[in-house]
Amino acid sequence: MNDTDSVDMSSGEESESIDLIGSNLNERMSVSLEMRVVPSDVPISEELSQFDSSRFAQELFLKAGTHDFETCLHQHWRHYVPLCYTYHSNLVEGMMELNAESILFRPLEIFLYGNEDMENAVQTITALNNPPTVCGHLFKPEEPTYFCRDCCVDSTCVLCTECFLQSEHRKHRYKMSMSGGGGYCDCGDKEAWKQDVHCNLHKPSINQEQDNDNILERLPIQLKNRARQLFEVLFNFSIQLLCCEAYENIPTTLREVVQIDIDNQYVTMVFNDEIHTYDQVISVLTQSIFCSKQEGREYASTVDREGRSAVKCGNFEQCLEVKQMILQKTVDVPLKCLVYSKRFVSLQYFAQKLILYMQKIIAISNGFRQLFCQCEMSVNNQSTLTERVLLSENILWKSARTVLQQIFMNSFFMDSEWKKAFAILYIKARYLISFHNAFQIIVDAFLKYCEQKLNPQGKLLFLRITTPMTQSEFRRAQSILYDLKYLLGIVPTQYTQGLREHFLNGFRSFLQLLSYMHGMDKVVRQVGQHIEFEPEWETGFNIFIKIQLIIQSILDWCSNDAELLKQAYLLTGETLSLIQQKTDVSHMLKKDALPIVKINEPLRIQVLSAQHAAGIWRRNGYSLSNQLYFYSNIKCRKEMYDRDILALQIGASLTPPDVYLIQLLYKFGLLEWVRSPENGRSTETDTKTYEKVRIMEEFLHLLLIIIVERYEPFVGQVTKEEKLKREVLHQLCTAPMTHSDLVRNFTDSGQELETVALEIVLKEIADFKKLSQSSRGNYELKNDCLKYYNPFYYHYTKADQCKSEEYVLKRRKALGLSSLLLIPSLPSFCDSFQSVIQLLQCDIFLTLVTAVLYRTIDQKAELWSEAILIRILHLICLALFEQEDSVGKQQTTSTAMPSEKFQFYENSQKYKIEKLLVQITTATKADACEALVSHVLKLFSKYNEEENTKNEQSMSSTVSQDLSNDTNKEKQNGNRRKELIAQKQAKIMAKMTALQRVFIKENKDLFPEEKLSMDFDSLSPTTPSSSSTTTHDLLTSELDTTANQMDTSPCQISQPYLGTIYLDSSVQTKQTLTCIFCQENSELKLNSDTIVISAYVQSSRVLSKNRSQKIENPDTFDPTFMSNDLYWGVHVSSCGHPIHASCWMKYHDSVLLQSQRLALRTRGATNYDIEMGEFLCPLCQTLSNTVIPLLPSLRTFTNETKSVSSQLSYKDWLDGLEKALNSSIESPCEDKSHKEQIFFNLCSLLNVTKIMNETVALNFQLLFETTKNLRLQEFSDSMRERISLFARNVYVFGLNVNPDDRNDRVPTILWTSCAYTIQTIENLLRIDSKSILKSLSLGQTELISSLVKVSAVYGLLHNIDKAKIHCLKLLSVLLPSPARLQVPSLANVDLFHLLVSLCFTLPILFIDGVPQFIHVANGNLNDLYLMRLILTAHCLQILSSHNFIYEQEQNISEFSSSNIKYDDDGNSVEVEAIKNVVQKIIQSQKNQSYQTPSQRLLSGRALCEKLKLALLPLLRCSALFYHHLTDTAWPTVTSDTASFDPSTEYTIICQYLGLPKCLSKILNQNDHNNLNDLLNSLTSLSVAPLHNQTNPVSILTYPIKTNELYHLPKEYIDVMNQVSQYAAPYTYARDETRSPCICLICGEIVVRKSQTSIFSSLLTSYQESKLGTCYLHTLQCCGPVGLYLRIKECSLLLIHITDNGRANKARGTLIPAPYIDDYGETDQGLRRGNPLHLCEERYRLLYKRWLSHTFTEDISRSMELNTSIYATIWNLF
Repeated sequence: MNDTDSVDMSSGEESESIDLIGSNLNERMSVSLEMRVVPSDVPISEELSQFDSSRFAQELFLKAGTHDFETCLHQHWRHYVPLCYTYHSNLVEGMMELNAESILFRPLEIFLYGNEDMENAVQTITALNNPPTVCGHLFKPEEPTYFCRDCCVDSTCVLCTECFLQSEHRKHRYKMSMSGGGGYCDCGDKEAWKQDVHCNLHKPSINQEQDNDNILERLPIQLKNRARQLFEVLFNFSIQLLCCEAYENIPTTLREVVQIDIDNQYVTMVFNDEIHTYDQVISVLTQSIFCSKQEGREYASTVDREGRSAVKCGNFEQCLEVKQMILQKTVDVPLKCLVYSKRFVSLQYFAQKLILYMQKIIAISNGFRQLFCQCEMSVNNQSTLTERVLLSENILWKSARTVLQQIFMNSFFMDSEWKKAFAILYIKARYLISFHNAFQIIVDAFLKYCEQKLNPQGKLLFLRITTPMTQSEFRRAQSILYDLKYLLGIVPTQYTQGLREHFLNGFRSFLQLLSYMHGMDKVVRQVGQHIEFEPEWETGFNIFIKIQLIIQSILDWCSNDAELLKQAYLLTGETLSLIQQKTDVSHMLKKDALPIVKINEPLRIQVLSAQHAAGIWRRNGYSLSNQLYFYSNIKCRKEMYDRDILALQIGASLTPPDVYLIQLLYKFGLLEWVRSPENGRSTETDTKTYEKVRIMEEFLHLLLIIIVERYEPFVGQVTKEEKLKREVLHQLCTAPMTHSDLVRNFTDSGQELETVALEIVLKEIADFKKLSQSSRGNYELKNDCLKYYNPFYYHYTKADQCKSEEYVLKRRKALGLSSLLLIPSLPSFCDSFQSVIQLLQCDIFLTLVTAVLYRTIDQKAELWSEAILIRILHLICLALFEQEDSVGKQQTTSTAMPSEKFQFYENSQKYKIEKLLVQITTATKADACEALVSHVLKLFSKYNEEENTKNEQSMSSTVSQDLSNDTNKEKQNGNRRKELIAQKQAKIMAKMTALQRVFIKENKDLFPEEKLSMDFDSLSPTTPSSSSTTTHDLLTSELDTTANQMDTSPCQISQPYLGTIYLDSSVQTKQTLTCIFCQENSELKLNSDTIVISAYVQSSRVLSKNRSQKIENPDTFDPTFMSNDLYWGVHVSSCGHPIHASCWMKYHDSVLLQSQRLALRTRGATNYDIEMGEFLCPLCQTLSNTVIPLLPSLRTFTNETKSVSSQLSYKDWLDGLEKALNSSIESPCEDKSHKEQIFFNLCSLLNVTKIMNETVALNFQLLFETTKNLRLQEFSDSMRERISLFARNVYVFGLNVNPDDRNDRVPTILWTSCAYTIQTIENLLRIDSKSILKSLSLGQTELISSLVKVSAVYGLLHNIDKAKIHCLKLLSVLLPSPARLQVPSLANVDLFHLLVSLCFTLPILFIDGVPQFIHVANGNLNDLYLMRLILTAHCLQILSSHNFIYEQEQNISEFSSSNIKYDDDGNSVEVEAIKNVVQKIIQSQKNQSYQTPSQRLLSGRALCEKLKLALLPLLRCSALFYHHLTDTAWPTVTSDTASFDPSTEYTIICQYLGLPKCLSKILNQNDHNNLNDLLNSLTSLSVAPLHNQTNPVSILTYPIKTNELYHLPKEYIDVMNQVSQYAAPYTYARDETRSPCICLICGEIVVRKSQTSIFSSLLTSYQESKLGTCYLHTLQCCGPVGLYLRIKECSLLLIHITDNGRANKARGTLIPAPYIDDYGETDQGLRRGNPLHLCEERYRLLYKRWLSHTFTEDISRSMELNTSIYATIWNLF
């Protein structure tokens, strides 16, 4: 793939050899082979429409059994195929089918079955079949497959869903994945399973095998003869057409002379290749055939999907001209492009259709299948038709290859005998090696490609300047190695002489390949200048990765046969001798050469690694660094690094130790350490000195590895299980690891680890721990296993070594263990490697030890490092341990030679090593190694019994003295620091005291006289400790005060409630906030610098109860009344971090400049859209698109007014508002659409009071009239601007319209957002069973407070007259009017939104002139009575809702109001009041001819409790609203405020809102007549529909439940099975957006559909028709944010449509699905395939984030972490 932002035109399926085994078939069925509907504008000729199928079938009957039969069919096809299959006039549409079924296929079926009654014939033939014992189900794309880890032979053996669910494998350890299409189910295949071969559906009977042999005999003879002849002709015709590249080569009976000068007789065909990308093909086609870019993309997609596509139709010269232009326009390698006759293409297309037709026929009968297999194996021109297909693979295009593969699977693979016959032609496995020499043939085929890459020295050489065609050819050739791996995959149990000979022939060729690779990619150290070009090294490593499993298979073959092993050793030795004669060290070779010379290559790579670590090879670039990294990486180290270490250990076992070490030192360039051990000083530069020291460290590290690494079977006395245990232990020593990380670390070149052995080891050495149910589980090493940790483990990188030491030391410290890390006890070497330990007692090693110790004592020695000393000390420990074990080994080993006696201690005395160690204890250079040195001396003391006590005493005294000296020094230094700090603090405090005295003297008038003297006395200098304590106490007190201000409202003498809040005259506490930008403190005031908080406004459908309805036209939408199904809404979210408005402007300007610069530097999308006004919070980086100004308490607006209590009753209040409403209504008139309209002429307060009682009028006027001539606070210009800007942004982003400050809907949308946001937060609290009292977070509190206050104030800044009219419209729903107002039914209106809007508009209903701040709602009688009115209406709304008053369990046949009987619930006034209301509702519904349910009524008490429960959401929202509107403290309760039962919370909220707890006072009809009016409004048929609703009666059920996400199945396999029948056809061959998805909001399964789908009505242009189905479904169902479960990838798709789909702008992200395996890990992409289970905790967290509208924030943060420079086109998902 040449360009990462374009789709690769190369086909991964074509680059590998055809593999027909199981699920390895990844090629899909071409879409073009599906039946296409004939376009309406294409006429069908009379010849085609009047064709007689029966007549032609009779003609076939007459010629059956003769040679004329084939000729007759060919002539028929020659004439009619080009007519039935022809290209559309627009070539993008592809091939059309015109009446092909009746003309081409129906005659064949009539001939086959012998009559036209084909249904009965098929049933008769099917009845002859036996129950199938082999499934053979062909997998569709995205269909689930299952692989049993315990029973399968290899990873290609899979089961379909039905077989898996009916098999024993479901109880085993299975793996699931999604099929790419083309594979088949292996159920019933004995070669695929070790046990449980058949599922319950395909279990064979006892006599079934014998019956299968007689299936052909049961078929009628005539039917059998017709089928055989028909299959031969059809299959032979298909192969002749598909395996032919030229029209002239097809049979003459199919050809017709085509004139080259006739138009539309030829097409230019473009073929797929592995070189060109989508963008390149599109560019070439747009320049050659002058098509649009979109058409070019369609052509490129067809080429990639089907393998070829016609791009030009015309005469021969025109098509040839286009071909030449395409070849000229293609860069470097031209596209494969041919000119074909249209007749030829039609015949080839028909040949593919015939293959599909035969596939359907042979599936009917097992006899048909056997007959067809015979036809496939029939010999034609000295080869079978099947062989011809296999040999013609290189000329087949993708769709043709796919249909042929599928017919093979449906024929050969459904019968075991025919499958073996096919295997002889294709695979043959061991038989190929025995009889056909396949091993050598395959390797020689690859060697031919390698010979083209050899340099003059006979080594492989790869260059980066190779042409793409050459690179592609060699990359394709490497697929041969996969065949070789498969061929050697099964080790035989019996060896024949022919098998050995042919295997050795192939092995000899394989050694030739290894000799080509040996010495390739040589590097020479750059000395003068840096390398100019990085050499090509990747190909060599890729080849090695492919052959390392082959090497392991070859070793397995040889290890099972002694004779084969001897011959293989001889061949290997001969090859190594030839290689060594041509190497750079060939002059050193002798006949009796030492093993050190023969292991020269492993040693050279170790020296190279050491020199690279020292920085000597830095000028050789990154290529060398990368090679050395992969050399020891998990992908390659098994056959590279590990083999080299083994080779060095072999050399050490066969070489005298002194000679071996001298050779190693010579190669490392360290002989100076032996020649002059006491001289550690250097005269060279610091760089050279560092290089030598670093190389010495690497040498000693290698020496440690050679001696320590014995955990290899047959090297040390260990088993494979012990080796695995040690590997797992050291992996867990770096950190606790998840199961997937462990498996990934133990994966060798893609080969799956034996998980059973791993599980056993993990249970033994580790504990599995999970912090929570939803968290990932980690394996943590057990405490008793820490002692086995080796700090010099050879698979550790430098980073791993440091990380492991830190982790182990931390664990040991927590357990109270020593911090000294030693190499643990080691297993013994095997006898063959026992001599390796002699390295530890030889003279060269002791000389090295002496040199290191001398240089440690010498303070001026430069050729020394602490790491060198540590390694030497560990080597000494190993030597002493070996000597301790040597006595026991010599006693038990009778074959031990005297020379092998281990005497390190005796030899070390000659070199005075112990004395040198004693001297080191006083050397300052060894301070960091003091504990390790002491430990070594203790080990020495065991071998010196005479001086043991003396040495211990001297050593302990020395150590204790040093320790005591260090302790005293530390104490003295600590006391000195404390004294200095105390003196400095005293000076600072004295200076502060002096300044305070001066300030007090200069400002005496600011301090009371009686406190002045006391203050002077208190300002005396204090000690540092007291001053610091005082400062801490002041800070703590300030923080506590701030916290109290945030959590509680001002203190109240008695708990106020609505109607009395405005009388409360308590002092308001000032609120001070700190700007997050400038860190300055500011007090919230109306006339000061405005403080704002970041917020994000978005339209929402989260609370919608009606997904089918949405806003059709936002520009004309009327938001006056909110529907109670909440199908739309505007949500506001905020992080709550305050910032000055001026600071925010500076920050926003900088963001604009930064985004402009960023757009020029990167092509990727940012995580915020500056065009949509988005930005990030400066502190927490939360996505925002507006700011909300913060206002002080609204009660400060009226703190200077005189609180006067109005004595107006609720009845008089209703009467006054009713008079005001009716007095403001003008006579109705009709508009142009002849709809009756009502106009309001605002009535003044004076006119309303004139028609009222004098006392009532006075109180009514007192309630609404404001006091004049009061000094009121004024808004600053900044505050007014910010409030107006926020309201405009809510309007723009909430409705997705253009800005319009004068629009009448601006305040309505603002008030809607306030109510909707509160409802969302209340839903969040409700799902957690939390009370609204003190359960909000600080951000939620700040958001609601600021949003409510801004909404309350904005009504005063907008058009007052419009607000008054809006108030009257809202009142018209609740109050009766003689005029027939076209208002919606009360049953369909959301009453909380109505409450919020009326609360903000009712105080300004009677304003004359300029509004003042005292007209803001303040919790007076208006709010109390309004709350009561809303509650009354809501009670009736609930009681009259669908089936609320009826029981749901029992049904009765008859029901009438006369026989209503209630259970005896006592004489409760509350129950009786509800009963009376229910009687009226039932009677009213009967009068309106509503069909009442035939169900039993609820009892009075149950109805009362149910009603209170249904009222609770409204009451909770209202309490939250008025709490933040009035800043009234919550009532003090004794129980836990975090959780309440509904009855308790209902009582507390009613008390807080001033409402009666008993519903009888609300529903008592004797107190007022408003109940009857509200009932009439609920059941009236003359109401206007709300937002196109047709039913005036709400279908909403109460109590209202919070919306939930789709209930997912517990097991992920159930999810996969649920969508397995849905196949998503291609748009582009590698289109990852086509995965079937489940919408988690509505539960609908979303897949890519055709243009005639349900979304076609939404598409208005060609561009929109290419939008993704998830994108379109989100617009229709979810609103701006969609949540989808992608089944194939096991991931969640979050998609956010930023502009309501107007410009098709979207962004999104992919996150793991809430399904986890037994280890608590997700499996995004189903890479591991473990069984997954739904994690309820994760899914609930996802649900809460959806409900809280934080998905937009999640998408933004994920985009921020995305490092790709290319943007994902999310609207295609």
